[in-house]
Amino acid sequence: MFETSKDSILNRRKDALVEDRSRQSLLFYIINIVLSAIAFVVTVVNFFAEEYIFMAEALVFCALFVLNLFFMMYSKFNKKIVFYIFEAELMILLVHMFISGVYDGFSVLWTCLIPGLAILVFGIRNGGFFSAAVFAMIVFLFWIPAGRSLLMYSYSGTFMVEFPFLYCLIFIVSLMGEIVRKETRIQLERSKEEYAHLYCIDPLTGLNNRFGIEDFMNEALSGKSEERVAVIMMDVDGFKNVNDTYGHECGDEVLKMIASILGRVICEHSRYCRWGGEEFLIVMRCGHDPVETGERIRREIEAAYIMYNGKKVQVTVSVGLCILKGASDVTNHDVVDMADQAMYSSKNRGKNRVTAFIVDEKGRCESEVML
Repeated sequence: MFETSKDSILNRRKDALVEDRSRQSLLFYIINIVLSAIAFVVTVVNFFAEEYIFMAEALVFCALFVLNLFFMMYSKFNKKIVFYIFEAELMILLVHMFISGVYDGFSVLWTCLIPGLAILVFGIRNGGFFSAAVFAMIVFLFWIPAGRSLLMYSYSGTFMVEFPFLYCLIFIVSLMGEIVRKETRIQLERSKEEYAHLYCIDPLTGLNNRFGIEDFMNEALSGKSEERVAVIMMDVDGFKNVNDTYGHECGDEVLKMIASILGRVICEHSRYCRWGGEEFLIVMRCGHDPVETGERIRREIEAAYIMYNGKKVQVTVSVGLCILKGASDVTNHDVVDMADQAMYSSKNRGKNRVTAFIVDEKGRCESEVML
């Protein structure tokens, strides 16, 4: 009936957003695999160069990757242990790069990518802490005598000047970019909520539309509840004449009046919506007599009126019911169709009437009640 169009719209809405968890997960896997490949290459190079200490460091990095891979496969992504292992991998690889004596240009490039990488993967808070820890470690290695004694390569003064400036610059740019991205995502989430609301609500009457009542109808007709279920379809008699005689604004006020009446009559265990045009649909799942409820709605609307440009405007409705005696195999479309047929039966009998079809477990009309 209307499930296909609804699903297609909702899917387009979901595709417009990238979940933070999905984004982090993808980046996490890609970066981890790239760094693991680097560690493997470093291990092989140091093995052939007979630099066994450096090879051992790279092997430790690879071992952490294997452990990390295990957690990625058998643990949920949001486990903190996975992030801790990944941070350890980055730290070990970074220290290995410096102790190995990599030339200045590559060291500047690598270390200055750390804050952007950390903020991108871990977010503002965790990425900021990690970036600050790396910066403190690098300062220790280059400016503190005890740290400099660990290095086998003497970095030039140019690097010691370029590094802090570039590192902080990329950190600030990355931080600003992440703040803008998070704010954009917040705005998209708000737009998504507003869109979902507009998608399910009729803007004129404020009632649910046919999409907004779908979930309740599915639950009511699932057969899981032992309560009697009834679907009421009602149509405003001669609504076109109201629009032609008094104007569409008057017609809108009539629809709002009917919506307010439904709000007074229908109990909290049932749902109602503007089905389309001048048609309203009610799904009852309670102990109240649906025929009596339909008749009460008819009487209330018949007695009500609005004043428009000094004129009294009254309308009536034709009401049709489909009452299910118990769990059955009928679909939403079948129930709405039978309620619609009952409504047209009321119209054919002179309008301003109530007709009810009582449906058995097989979905067949067992009897008809006319008021």
